[in-house]
Order: sequence, then structure tokens, then C-alpha cells
Amino acid sequence: MVQDLILLDGGISAALLSEHKFGQENFGGPIQFVSHVGIRFKLGGNLGVGYRFQHMSNASIYNRNPGLELHMLELSYFF
Repeated sequence: MVQDLILLDGGISAALLSEHKFGQENFGGPIQFVSHVGIRFKLGGNLGVGYRFQHMSNASIYNRNPGLELHMLELSYFF
């Protein structure tokens, strides 16, 4: 049985925010688009580590489009 040691991930989706104003930050409106790319390494056994870059913005469908970018580290457990 061959197991993946490196997994690549990417995608884009639509999101609906219940609130689009956080303090003084205004994301323009409730409809947002989220895209991401990531890589995950299977360490051994059922454990893995990874990195993901995620960007969220409204694609200029509202007057304000500040966007939000996140860098995420992850620890995974594979079942």
C-alpha cells in the first residue's frame, strides 16, 4: 500500500459572513470569496504538519474591498 507523504491543497469558494464589520475594519459586505493554497507533510504514523495561505475578499462587488490574508500552520491527525 502506497501512502501520500506530501499533499498539496488549493481551492476557491464563496462565503457569507454573519457580520462584515469588526471594530474599525469593514469588509464591505457579507458576500466574500476565499481562496487558499497549502501543503501538508505526513510525518509518520497518523501525524502530519502543514502550511496554508488563505485570502478573503469581496472581489470588488462592494465599494470597500480591504481583503484579509492569513498564514496558518497546522498539525494534522489522519484517521
